[in-house]
Amino acid sequence: MLKLTLNLPKKAEEELEKDFQRLEAITNKPKEFHVKEALVRYLKHADKLIKYYEEQRKKGNKGYTTEKLLEQLNLKEVD
Repeated sequence: MLKLTLNLPKKAEEELEKDFQRLEAITNKPKEFHVKEALVRYLKHADKLIKYYEEQRKKGNKGYTTEKLLEQLNLKEVD
């Protein structure tokens, strides 16, 4: 079992709690479900990013753009 403690500013914590409450109401799934899903997706994308960074480093490229990273992940930028 993984146990995490987040030390977030109070305002950020309140906003996250509102978001989770809204998700829970819409999906009928608990906050823990959504946190787990978010972490799994993040780690899947992080693995792709690591591979991309390594490829770029081997090519001698030191810079990248957000657009290029999102393209590598097959994602669009989200607000």
